Amino acid sequence: ERFEEESMKWANETRRIAVLFVNLGLKDHHLLAAGDVRTEDAMKQVHDVLVGVQKAVYKYEGSVNKFLMDDKGSTLLACFGLSPVSHIDDALRACLASICICEKLHDIGFPASVGLTIGD
Repeated sequence: ERFEEESMKWANETRRIAVLFVNLGLKDHHLLAAGDVRTEDAMKQVHDVLVGVQKAVYKYEGSVNKFLMDDKGSTLLACFGLSPVSHIDDALRACLASICICEKLHDIGFPASVGLTIGD
């Protein structure tokens, strides 16, 4: 019963969130090479990219939602304003995280591109 009461409390909630889309700049050869245990350098590069993005998102109290690999490349989605950590300035936090991500990835040789959207 208690679980149902708690889940219903959040079921009808509308909240404003910011979603950050990050094109990680990982090319097919990085992702394919990372699957080969003999290519430790490629695996380390992929790891460094993901850790760099995670640190930037967590610094501004966002949440990494998913990491996608498809025909358009590698994309990471991060959300700011999800329960239980939301702030009145989540849009600003997402923007600051995107700048931090671009700087971190540029420093390690991966030019990232980002997109940001905000809505209810």
